[in-house]
Amino acid sequence: MKTNLKEGKTIKAVNAAMKNVSTQLTNVDLDTFNNILSASTAELINLSEVTKDSAYEKYYASCRTGQEVKSNYDGISYEDFNSDNKVINILSDRYSLVQHEDLFKNVFDVLNDNSIEYDISKVYVDQRPGSNKIYGVLTLNGVSVDIDGSPVSPSIDVFNSTDGTLAAGILFGAYRFKCGNGMLIGESYGLEKVIHTPSAIKRLQFEKLFESAMQQFKDLNESIERMQFIKLETSHMETLKKLGFNSMFIKHYDHILEKYMIDKREDVKKDTLWGLYATATNYISNHIMRKSIREAIAQQNIINNLRISSTRQ
Repeated sequence: MKTNLKEGKTIKAVNAAMKNVSTQLTNVDLDTFNNILSASTAELINLSEVTKDSAYEKYYASCRTGQEVKSNYDGISYEDFNSDNKVINILSDRYSLVQHEDLFKNVFDVLNDNSIEYDISKVYVDQRPGSNKIYGVLTLNGVSVDIDGSPVSPSIDVFNSTDGTLAAGILFGAYRFKCGNGMLIGESYGLEKVIHTPSAIKRLQFEKLFESAMQQFKDLNESIERMQFIKLETSHMETLKKLGFNSMFIKHYDHILEKYMIDKREDVKKDTLWGLYATATNYISNHIMRKSIREAIAQQNIINNLRISSTRQ
């Protein structure tokens, strides 16, 4: 079957979005995850020590000390970095490096202290040149609802970088298992102010935040039910465009929707707000997140704001 020129360009544009992406892993056990954290460590080296020139004493190089994490058909492999990819970024003396493993350990400690069981459902590892970021989706066991035949559970998303481009942070959300879709629900705690002391997360009023997140999760379920009966209007796409949502998604929405429906064996109504929301969160989780964690967080907030504003009674 021949592909027409317009469709061919669309497919090419969509496929181009998946070039040069970070590693995406699903259903990661704790031991494997700890190995990933150990492999993605870094250290700061003062440039004056390297150059033997005191003029550079206010600058540091963030350098990789672990290994490259790769996903393959047999699982996960670890390979040594080549010399060109050892240095991640040059940073000022004001930057304080927080290891991925230190941040996640504190989060795990808080969850364990509060007797909250969790799984590590999805992990993004970005070790591309100039980058050393990680994003983990922790889904909470014992709390889930069924949406379109797919379980959805509350999630705690944790992210960090040692490249100076993304502060450590925590986001409360939800995770749809059928499609691997992440959905933010508005509760967040950014660690920019406590970046020098990652253990400060233990001082969080976790119970208060968690209670609020569970209410937000309930609100999300109710709004999803309403979205399934809200007709998709041109105004929804116009609002997304004004809010700065991904332009390629908006331009190629029809093709992305069809591909999503086929690949994930979805059966959502195309002409509903739920169809747009489900497709957008899948696109963010499985495409934008692998290109830019920072951008994906911003895009998640945009689509979440559209959901809230469109489903208010």
